[in-house]
Amino acid sequence: MDGKTVRGARTGAQTAPHLVAALDHATGVIVGQLATAAKSNEIPTVRTLLATFDLNGVVVTVDAMHTQTDTAEVIIAGGGNYVFTVKLNQPTLYAACKALPWSKIRRHTSIQKGHGRRACRTIKVIAVPAWITFTGAAQVAQVRRTVTRPHPKKPGKTKKTIETVYIITSADHHAAPPDVFASWIQNHWRIENQTHWVRDVDFDEDRSRVRTGNGPHTMATLRNTAINLLRLTGTTNIAAGLRHHANNQQRPINLALTGTVRNPALAHKRWSWRPAISQLSRMRCRSSGNPALPYMCRFRSLIFVFVPSVGPLLYSRLRAAVTAAWSWRMPVTKLLRGGCSSACAASIQPASFSPARFIIM
Repeated sequence: MDGKTVRGARTGAQTAPHLVAALDHATGVIVGQLATAAKSNEIPTVRTLLATFDLNGVVVTVDAMHTQTDTAEVIIAGGGNYVFTVKLNQPTLYAACKALPWSKIRRHTSIQKGHGRRACRTIKVIAVPAWITFTGAAQVAQVRRTVTRPHPKKPGKTKKTIETVYIITSADHHAAPPDVFASWIQNHWRIENQTHWVRDVDFDEDRSRVRTGNGPHTMATLRNTAINLLRLTGTTNIAAGLRHHANNQQRPINLALTGTVRNPALAHKRWSWRPAISQLSRMRCRSSGNPALPYMCRFRSLIFVFVPSVGPLLYSRLRAAVTAAWSWRMPVTKLLRGGCSSACAASIQPASFSPARFIIM
């Protein structure tokens, strides 16, 4: 989880909105986003956003600002584990981590080369001693990063930077051996590289002049949606994916409705919500007399209804399907094939159709 400021939306009367997003490490998909309240910061926003997720079995990675006992309690109470960076905003905890006998701990090393630089990362992991009382802490890691790159001002020379940081986690050594722990730490930066950077460079978000009301938040959500659709198809180069779909207005429509990318250079498979996000439930059916395949999926508090061609699919039946999907009382396939019973129709209330609860595409 990490925050990003929409700088172009700043006005003389209000500051630029700051949005906190949650990224799934495995898929690169943004699964949630929440605006920070005026005159506040990310800390309470992250806790509020965490409360909307099922954290059972989930590992939450955040930066040093969120190394707070209250945030740790929210994650642990939800059944998840945390990975927190310890810096001088927690001076007592930082001093305690630094004082541990690191010279006696075995280190694990990984080396990466690319983009003209060489990065050597070493990690040492130790169980949390009894005198470190941070909520739920089970392990502490010392991570040392040594990066060698060409010197910017001296041709033929190299420049080396060394950084040492301390990380705590609530996961024990069975759930997080050193190699797994190291991958969690490194993958945290995917939200910067795969989302924030893409929105800044490919979508030029910071120069967007949308300023009024919830407009900046809405536009950021739509950018996230476009990125998510491309990520779920296996597209790794978002700029190339955007150019491909910009060349033909039918392509983004096909992508949204069928999940198909026709450019083999971008992806070779048809995406499905289910393997991409385990919490997502998808139902597909064929409407009688309509060759199109409307399908519906629910992810946490949102319901997505994709209708390739409305045809004879009446609004009343679609409304009944949305209601049933929201309450999980009746399969959508039955509703779309045979309509809904009088008992089901009688249970439909206008209050069930809040626009915040479902999106029709």
